[in-house]
Amino acid sequence: SPNHIGAIGKVISCDKLQDQNVYYLRVEFTEMSEPDKERLIQHIVQRQGVLLRKLKDEMEEE
Repeated sequence: SPNHIGAIGKVISCDKLQDQNVYYLRVEFTEMSEPDKERLIQHIVQRQGVLLRKLKDEMEEE
């Protein structure tokens, strides 16, 4: 499925964000197919674009 990525990884660290029930997780992927790597890269680039546009809009409102 295009919404799933198969991978094996090792948790490098896990930190709870202050005053939130949210965790910042760092994973080193040790096994992942090339198509899944490409899907992950595409997801990250798209997500960064959304976040950057949101930040730009917020800065323009100030």
